[in-house]
Amino acid sequence: MNRIAWLGLACCGVALLQAFVLFKANRLLAGTAISVLQVPWLLQIVLPLLLFIVAGLFVKARAVLLWLLGTGLMIALFILLSIISKDLGVNLIARVSPAAGFWLLLIGATLIAYAGALELQKLWLVLIGVVVGVAMLLFGFFDAISVMREYYANQNEFWQEVLRHCQLTLWAFLLSSCLGIALGIFAASRPMVSRWSLGVANAFQTIPSIALFALLIPFFSAIARTFPLLETIGIRGIGIAPALTTLTLYGLLPVLRGTILGLQSVAEAPLEAARGLGFNPWQIFVQIRLPLSIPIVLEGLRLTSVSLIGLVSLSSLIGAGGLGGFIFTGLGSGAIDRVLLGAIPILILALLVNSLMRGLELRLTPHGIR
Repeated sequence: MNRIAWLGLACCGVALLQAFVLFKANRLLAGTAISVLQVPWLLQIVLPLLLFIVAGLFVKARAVLLWLLGTGLMIALFILLSIISKDLGVNLIARVSPAAGFWLLLIGATLIAYAGALELQKLWLVLIGVVVGVAMLLFGFFDAISVMREYYANQNEFWQEVLRHCQLTLWAFLLSSCLGIALGIFAASRPMVSRWSLGVANAFQTIPSIALFALLIPFFSAIARTFPLLETIGIRGIGIAPALTTLTLYGLLPVLRGTILGLQSVAEAPLEAARGLGFNPWQIFVQIRLPLSIPIVLEGLRLTSVSLIGLVSLSSLIGAGGLGGFIFTGLGSGAIDRVLLGAIPILILALLVNSLMRGLELRLTPHGIR
């Protein structure tokens, strides 16, 4: 525990020498870095908390104290960021964003709180600081932060792109999962089919995703010209059709590999026992092979779902929409706030889906093979 707490303190120490916030007169100008040391009242709050944490490492009831001080520092950072951003962001043009110092202090405070919660064996206590931060965000305490300013300027467009991003991810996941599982079941007992299918799926992974998007544009354009009816339902050179095709091909490999490896990894002993009991091939597959292969299959599905969330951001380049549009327009105009408006929700979506798939894997895995 002490090592984790000392690592958190080291992060906080380095943070004092870094910029706490970055102030810009508008979102395109270079910003002015403001460190904790440049704001006396900020230093008078943060420094005593850090000294109390150092002292807390040497007392008997350090677990509770470290958790309280770490969580208190997290909440104090959120409050201080809110105050500074409102003081500096006096007009709608100005931009204030948390800099490296804030993030290092937040990481350090989280590690300190985690060290205390770990010794108390109640890791959920770390979430209290996070919950407070989310609550402050929802109640408008961070409205003066640059990313929130960008959000309010593009609120309707933002939620449309979030919906489109989720729709593209879901459809690509369903298509690659159905195709990968079906092909994996067929190939698992056929070595030649297994080698060829994995080889083809691997070949698609070697093609850069942007290049594959570009290669499919003339293909779907030719199809749309040949069959005008398809164009009326949205199948054309740009848009959803080439995007979904590319995403499905990229998401295929983890599902296919997981299904094949999962089914092939089932030991022969339970299969022989099932045959001895008179099970037919279908019963053996449903009651023996499938349950025992579920952990590896679900791992492939998890990898596919998380990777697709990131890959969907590229679909905006061919007019399919998604949060990638904010990222690329932000990069083109040098507006980092707009880049973050697209990147942060993608990160949150990936973390949520990863946690959901982990929970699903734990729930569906038979107790005997966990």
